[in-house]
Amino acid sequence: MNRAVRRAAFLAAAAAVLFAAGVQAAPVRVCRSVDMEGIAGVVTSDQLGPERFEYARFREFMMEETLAAIDGALAAGATEFVVSDPHGNGESLLIDKFPKDLQIVRAWPRPFAMMQGIDDSFAAAMFAGLRIPFREDHDPGRRVRADPRDLSRAKARASIARRAEIRPWIVNTPVEVEIRFKNYRPAEVLAYLSVVERIVDAHAIRFRARDMVEAPRFLEFVTNYEPGLAP
Repeated sequence: MNRAVRRAAFLAAAAAVLFAAGVQAAPVRVCRSVDMEGIAGVVTSDQLGPERFEYARFREFMMEETLAAIDGALAAGATEFVVSDPHGNGESLLIDKFPKDLQIVRAWPRPFAMMQGIDDSFAAAMFAGLRIPFREDHDPGRRVRADPRDLSRAKARASIARRAEIRPWIVNTPVEVEIRFKNYRPAEVLAYLSVVERIVDAHAIRFRARDMVEAPRFLEFVTNYEPGLAP
């Protein structure tokens, strides 16, 4: 190999190394939201609130599944995490058990509810512990041998590894938000706003949001605002 060829080969190899380093250095941010009703072992309200006798132990289970999922995502290339703690009062995760460089969102209110903290800099969003809808083929007596921590770790790793294959669901705009209240008075008062219209009957309203950023903000306003808010 002559000198010119060797030089060209060296430069090509160096460029490949630099390119690979640049790709690896790009942050892979993950927003993870963790609820409690769907955590393995939760079967009644006895596990779900601070006043319940099993709550303390199930906070531990919730935390173990969360940490396992973080481990799995890290193994697949995730580099940064924001974890949302939205269950109940938003103070269920044991923050002293998290890695030091992880960001945590706790308590209420939050403009984006369970997804507070997310923006367009994130590569993925992951969910754990969300309540599961009833299915006719559900067998309450079924036994699962698989450890939920192992399952969470494996699923998180597989999901982050194939994130480039998953196409985001684009919601058409404007986004129509329809809310039906048990009583008519909330609908009556909200309809005083020019951006809200009464629909169907006295109990329902519609709000047309510009996008999926404005839609949850409106929902959080409706469910959280009251004149006596303090401080």
